[in-house]
Amino acid sequence: MPLRCLCLGQEMAKAGDSWVDEQTLRRILGEFARGITAVLENTNKEISRVYVVVEGIGQRLDRIEERLDQVEARLDRVEERLDRVEERLDRVEERLDRVEERLDRMEHRLDSIERQLGYVKVKLFEHDEEIFYLRGSNVK
Repeated sequence: MPLRCLCLGQEMAKAGDSWVDEQTLRRILGEFARGITAVLENTNKEISRVYVVVEGIGQRLDRIEERLDQVEARLDRVEERLDRVEERLDRVEERLDRVEERLDRMEHRLDSIERQLGYVKVKLFEHDEEIFYLRGSNVK
C-alpha cells in the first residue's frame, strides 16, 4: 500500500512531497494533531522536519477521481439524451400546433354547419333503443 507524505511547511518538503501549513494539518488531523504538538513541545528538542504519513489517502483520492470520471461520463450521456429529448419535444410541439390548427378549422366548420342547419337534434339511446329525442332551433 503506497503512502502519501504530508510535510509541515513548504520549506521542509523534499522533492515529490506534499506539504501543508500548520492550520491545514491541524484541520486534517483534528485532536490527533494536538497530541502530536504536545509530545513535540515536551521533548524540548529542535524539530527540523516534521512528516506526517497518511496511509490510504492516495488510494482514496484515486477512487474519488475514478468516481468523478464516471459521474462526468454519466453526465455527458444524460446531456446527450436530454438533447435528443429536446429535439423530440420540439417535433411533438410542432405536431401539437398542427393538430390544434386542424381542430380550430374543424370547430369553425362545425359552427358553419350548425348555422346552416338552424336546428339541433339530440337522440339518446340505451343499448339500441332510443330513449330520448329533442329537436329545437339553434340559438346562438
